Amino acid sequence: MLRIPVCLLFLGLGAISAAADDNGLALLDFFEKTCARRPALPTTLQRLAKAAGFESEHGDLTPDMESGDELDLIYFAKLVRGAATFKLDAYFSGSRGAPSVSCTMTTSGVNGQDLAPAIEAAEEVTSPGTEFSKDGVIGKLNWTFGAAGGNDRLEMTFRRDEPRRTYLNLTYQIRKP
Repeated sequence: MLRIPVCLLFLGLGAISAAADDNGLALLDFFEKTCARRPALPTTLQRLAKAAGFESEHGDLTPDMESGDELDLIYFAKLVRGAATFKLDAYFSGSRGAPSVSCTMTTSGVNGQDLAPAIEAAEEVTSPGTEFSKDGVIGKLNWTFGAAGGNDRLEMTFRRDEPRRTYLNLTYQIRKP
């Protein structure tokens, strides 16, 4: 059973209501439906993205594009929801059986610091490494986690000023069973 410290739970509940006032919860929801599922193939990510409402930006990927022993594909998609635009891009590289993947979702109008506890609850990670630019405008939170030595990396980069653009990036390696 997963135990969440009470203080983290209350902090997360406060952040969820604050994040509901911006695009943060929508960003996290779309991220959970796509990148966080850790698809091994670009066509799988495309299918997840389309199910979440995204449209491919440069045409659809086809299975023949990911045939062969090596992958080297980039996928771009976007979704417009009201005044907000959500963008998804992913790079699949390496062996088809065990590719490296970098999957990023971005939008503006997100208070990144308020969203962090919701991300930690959704991804079951805690205690990120934190960095800020010298002027304090850009923040970056880094989490390392995952099976087999914790090689997966989740990063959130955000602007503290308008337009408060926020990026969620998950970098992971598909491991052969």
